[in-house]
Amino acid sequence: MQEVVKLDNFIIKKNIDEIELSNTGKYTLKNKKKYGINSIKHNYSYEIHYNSNYIGGIEGYIEDNILYIKYLFIFEEYRRMKLGSKLIQIIESHAKFFKCNYIFLTLHEDEYTEFYKKQGFMILFEINNSPNNFIKIFLQKKIN
Repeated sequence: MQEVVKLDNFIIKKNIDEIELSNTGKYTLKNKKKYGINSIKHNYSYEIHYNSNYIGGIEGYIEDNILYIKYLFIFEEYRRMKLGSKLIQIIESHAKFFKCNYIFLTLHEDEYTEFYKKQGFMILFEINNSPNNFIKIFLQKKIN
């Protein structure tokens, strides 16, 4: 399913797996037998376009009442315009709609940690492999 939202001069396109509400009140993927899906997991993405050009987006999936962010990216010249914050707000609404308890993400450098802290995320733990300059930071946000 694709939906388009306008935000000032920016266009945000939403793409999610097609989902339906079953008689039991639970969400299921349409055509799940076609894809051999046994558990509820669906993908989402939101793309931001300006003057018909892709300038960033967010992508991830929901599984077991947890929304996972695989990536959030905004081209450098469009940063500091609150677009990343807007994408986080949008996926929070998405997570609430699907009754998720948490949003999780992993960073591979600490450069963006402060951005996510401002969005209400907290660091769960870090893996720091100094000999290879490898840092992995695990963050979460509880959904109210």
